[in-house]
Amino acid sequence: MAVREPQVKVDGQMLVSVKRWRPPAWLPRVPAFLRTNGRFLTYIRRFGTYDKAELLGQSDVLDLLTANGRDWMHAMVYTNTASTQATFGANYLALSTDTNTPATSDTSFPGEITANGLGRKQATTLTHAAGSNTTSLQASWTCTGASQGGIVKVAAINASSTTTTAYTMVHEGTVASASLQVNDIYNLTVNTTLG
Repeated sequence: MAVREPQVKVDGQMLVSVKRWRPPAWLPRVPAFLRTNGRFLTYIRRFGTYDKAELLGQSDVLDLLTANGRDWMHAMVYTNTASTQATFGANYLALSTDTNTPATSDTSFPGEITANGLGRKQATTLTHAAGSNTTSLQASWTCTGASQGGIVKVAAINASSTTTTAYTMVHEGTVASASLQVNDIYNLTVNTTLG
């Protein structure tokens, strides 16, 4: 008889919103070949306006805690005693187009987006109040170069580089699907409760 490993989840909340960029009124008078040029659109961003952020989705339970992520947390909190074992926290956030269901056995992040200004990045706001059991991570990406569709998954990882093989994907979760046009802003807030 096969033993099923329970799926471990961390209490929390995940919020995803997008700010849509509206081009300036004079853009239609610009030659068509320029209007489709990603560099030109990035340059004229300052002349356009942004709509109020549109909430795409909210999840009351943060996401799946991977088996490697659980082991990493125990090592970080309990068993690491030497400075050579020190590592970054899982505060690098990544986006993906992968539609597979998250699993505790996942060790990599397939479909990770690395282009159009949407690559892995460290959270710009990391908030933890001493004595509390909550942490909030926030990051924003501005779509540049070309549009991007199918953002359906996010992850919290402890390394900045996608080429690094020695990283731990601590959390991954699905989010409401988002498609971005050039200059749209994708906002991600991850709130966790642990302990």
